[in-house]
Amino acid sequence: TLKPGGYANYLAKDDIFYTLERAKVKIVSHDKGNSVKSALIKVKRLLTDKVKSILPEPEASLLSGLIVSGKQALPKETLESFKDAGVVHMVVLSGYNITIIAEFLLIVFAFLGSRISGFIALGGVVLFTIMSGAPATVVRGAIMVSFLLLGRLMKRPGSPPRILLFTAVLMLLHNPKILLYDPSFQLSFLAVLGLIYGTPLVEKLFASHSHEGDSRQIAFRLRELVSTTLATQLFVLPLLLYSMGNFSLVFLFANILILPILPVVMLVGFVGTLLSFVLGVLAMPINFITHLLLAYILKVADLFGNLPFASLEIENFPLWGSLVMYGLIFIIVW
Repeated sequence: TLKPGGYANYLAKDDIFYTLERAKVKIVSHDKGNSVKSALIKVKRLLTDKVKSILPEPEASLLSGLIVSGKQALPKETLESFKDAGVVHMVVLSGYNITIIAEFLLIVFAFLGSRISGFIALGGVVLFTIMSGAPATVVRGAIMVSFLLLGRLMKRPGSPPRILLFTAVLMLLHNPKILLYDPSFQLSFLAVLGLIYGTPLVEKLFASHSHEGDSRQIAFRLRELVSTTLATQLFVLPLLLYSMGNFSLVFLFANILILPILPVVMLVGFVGTLLSFVLGVLAMPINFITHLLLAYILKVADLFGNLPFASLEIENFPLWGSLVMYGLIFIIVW
């Protein structure tokens, strides 16, 4: 867990102040919670159970993690490989997943008009946030995407820095403790700051004018991918070193090989899972493609995560070191 405060303060942010060892749990009642939340959790369980029935492990856990469950669905060994390869953020439900869901709904319901499809996408974002359990990364992404969707409906452009600041204020008003004791909140906002302010600077370093036609388009996409990956990692690096003491040295290569196909995996996997409920035979080719793509992601993560130089570990990295690094980042951006 992140310093300062350690595990006790990490739990305290969720109003957990005591822990019990070897506790016995007894269910005294059920079916008395929020009916909407209960229905969404049942849908989540149906999806994860269906995924496990159509795909082997660990592919099934990876797909469940990508679409509804997050990294908790992954086996420990697989999760460690993802961490060492620097791609664990892909299976942490976040604004990236929310954005893909919103764009998917906008495209599917585009025939109803931009206004209605926008409201459907907005409703889908809210429902997905509740179904996922509303972790900090999902809440942050949901608020930001919701404001962008509202801006589209009102035909007003959104300002990402202002939306990010307003999102942080809303979340801190609800629970001020997450500012110091929630690593998901801290890393999520730092990563988005990297996207907003760091990406344009990094892109300038990779500017190229020597390509034409398709090769130029490919070079642009590659430069964009490399720039966003480097920028986000740069902004979270000082906090990672101070709080966890490790950092992946192979993250760039692993991200380049995995990120481009991630939206495809999520879309194909979700469609295949839905079809499996009603048309199992027709879903088989889609599920086979999903299996191949998931196996590819797992292989890349395993290959890079198990390299002897995959990650750098520094014990007791000083707070002043992180502050100096953030000071330098601030000066460069300024």
